[in-house]
Amino acid sequence: MGVKIPSTKGAKDQMRAISSQVIDQMVVEVEEMARNSVEIGKLARERRRFSCENYPAPPMCRDTCLIDKELYLPKDWVADDQRCEIAGIPLADRNYRSHQQIAVEMIERIDVWGVAYDWIGMDAEFGNPALLHDLDDQDKKFLIDVKRTLKVYPRCPKIRTRTKGRKGPLKKLSYTAKSVAIENLIDGRRWKRIQVRNTTKGPLIAEIQQRVVWLMDNRTGKSHPYHLVIRRDRGKVQNRIKYSLSNAPQNISLEELSFMQAQRFWVEHAIKECKQQAGMSDYQVRQWRAWHHHFSMVMLVGLFMMEERLRFRDELPLLTAGDIWTLLFGLLPRKTDTRNGLLQMIQTRYRKREQGIKRHYLKE
Repeated sequence: MGVKIPSTKGAKDQMRAISSQVIDQMVVEVEEMARNSVEIGKLARERRRFSCENYPAPPMCRDTCLIDKELYLPKDWVADDQRCEIAGIPLADRNYRSHQQIAVEMIERIDVWGVAYDWIGMDAEFGNPALLHDLDDQDKKFLIDVKRTLKVYPRCPKIRTRTKGRKGPLKKLSYTAKSVAIENLIDGRRWKRIQVRNTTKGPLIAEIQQRVVWLMDNRTGKSHPYHLVIRRDRGKVQNRIKYSLSNAPQNISLEELSFMQAQRFWVEHAIKECKQQAGMSDYQVRQWRAWHHHFSMVMLVGLFMMEERLRFRDELPLLTAGDIWTLLFGLLPRKTDTRNGLLQMIQTRYRKREQGIKRHYLKE
């Protein structure tokens, strides 16, 4: 299901609102209550993609909704046919895919759907050079978080020698520049204070610095220049530093890069709203189809909440998903409004609890 959001124009910074397709990973820790639950192991990783549009409505941009989902299957799951059969996983989906492969497939789907976006954003789990080179080759603009230990070249590396290896045609390359970890490229004199976004407690100010670095494509032996964006937050989490790489045009401003980097906050905000108001974390299913059904409903609820906020943006710019949930809870009729309804609900819960205990003991 694709969601295409109409664009608007911002008056303050004269920057058109940018829709960004953001891929994020949320790791959900699951107790080993059921060995045959699709989302178990010790961790269940769910891939969620968001289409995010930034609107200048003060003080926050909340117009973000979930439009796609993927369930990550670890290698031990794929190798266990019995476990997959019990969980109802189709044969076509019983193949291992890395995080990066899932990300590429989701981007391909959103292109087929025709959803408009200006850049791609991902967290550091996806920020490996191979994926960056693939997106760059496809001329897809991105700003992707990377780990602080990623090694880059501070200046353009050139091939210095090309010698034969010991085993025949194998080539060994050496370069004029030396790679370094990006955490070692911080220059204490280059920090610039920039307002990255508005919050309910006033403008959020961060310290940003940017420089150009190069990554080598081991497949072709060519180097690619990227913007390295380093952000340092001053607040409750002192000196928290974030690193990102982008293939944005060379003439892009530092303010635009910092704006792009800050948009992943709204992905986390959307996940939080879905967990609190749309029941994302309340599922108790153990089957492949049931998991997808549940998250499809969560996506629909998220879309509804976003549409309601857009609908009342002028009259109620501070309307939240929690407000919408409270209104619906108070206005819609419920079976538990009466004394008999409450008693019936408790009796149903008790009966199911009792049946579940007996079922487990019968198995033994």
